[in-house]
Amino acid sequence: SQWSGSFPIRRFVIGGDVLKPSLVEELMNILCRDGGRKDFEIVNVYGPTECCDVTTLFTVSGELPETGQYMPSIPIGRPLENVKVYIMGLQGGLQPIGAAGELCIGGAGLARGYLSRPELTAEKFIKGTRGLAPLLYRSGDLARWLADGNIEFLGRKDQQVKIRGFRIELGEIESQLLKREEIKETVILAKDKEDGDKYLCAYIVTGDRDDTEQESYASELRKYLNRRLPDYMVPSFFIKVDQMPLTFNGKINRKALPVPVFKDDTQKYTAPRDVVERKLVEIWSQVLAIEMEKIGIDDNFFQLGGHSLKAAIANAKIHKELKVKLPLAEVFRVPTIRHLSECVKGEERYEYLPIEAAEKRDYYVLSSQQKRLYILQQMEADNISYNLPVVVRLEGELNKEKFDKV
Repeated sequence: SQWSGSFPIRRFVIGGDVLKPSLVEELMNILCRDGGRKDFEIVNVYGPTECCDVTTLFTVSGELPETGQYMPSIPIGRPLENVKVYIMGLQGGLQPIGAAGELCIGGAGLARGYLSRPELTAEKFIKGTRGLAPLLYRSGDLARWLADGNIEFLGRKDQQVKIRGFRIELGEIESQLLKREEIKETVILAKDKEDGDKYLCAYIVTGDRDDTEQESYASELRKYLNRRLPDYMVPSFFIKVDQMPLTFNGKINRKALPVPVFKDDTQKYTAPRDVVERKLVEIWSQVLAIEMEKIGIDDNFFQLGGHSLKAAIANAKIHKELKVKLPLAEVFRVPTIRHLSECVKGEERYEYLPIEAAEKRDYYVLSSQQKRLYILQQMEADNISYNLPVVVRLEGELNKEKFDKV
């Protein structure tokens, strides 16, 4: 902040931690202000010690866009010459473009292992399968290929969590939040409730924006993420902080971030006013395992301990008890009983029809959708529209004539 930009620096090489868009923005504002210099580069480099200091790099150059932010996240770029980089899934296969996986490195510059630590060497340095580099280093970092051939860093593999049976990349949620112009920095944490249930909490730095009233802004962010991510990846809490606490060496101190409060005991309690609100309180009480007397109509579903799965259960109970079929997104958009009751009162009534289990038999009558597929297959036997594609790696010489007859 004290640098005037007058030094004749042509290139900034930045590594060792995630390059935040806010830092790029700050550098560009200094260098480009008043029609200043444009002959500079900001180079984002990535490379663990096991693979020399630089494995991939991405160069940022040019003028600062009118939006005030160069891009929502800064990629780590492409591998250097003679360096091989692979994004691999849980089963060791290569991930397609856009899919997250562990970043593995091979080629020149790769170490042979750890001195006098054979167990760690065997864990981190693995043999490459056919078509890959002969030796690979498992970085423990999560990343994905972008459509333009660059790599986006998503975070550490040890930040990958499993909640309610779903494996979640916390960095992917952070990446989506950073696409919003007002968000300068964010950290997503998975936390445990007293009953052992896990939930997600987002910590956000919004820079100079002051019009972010906590409750309405959290609802806005919840709705924003719900359009871009699965329900189970939407955090239950969004906490705005002035700045991220740092450790002695400049890393984010996650342990120092404030613990979310499920319900503020000082908040004024507002009792349900009619039959619909009382029924909604009863449903929330069953789903959240909270006494009805402790649930007010202005309490937030997620601050009471709710999450996407419990929201879906509550929504199904609303359909069954009140004969109203609400979109699940409504619970995320209006997570209070006061607003939800207005939605219920304004919707048409739909009778709840439970799905009865069919009796066990040797065969079952086709559904209407299955009949359509069967008829289409009879009419066009060679049509492959409904085939499920799969990629198979073949070894040895292929007999094309026999293969065509399979």
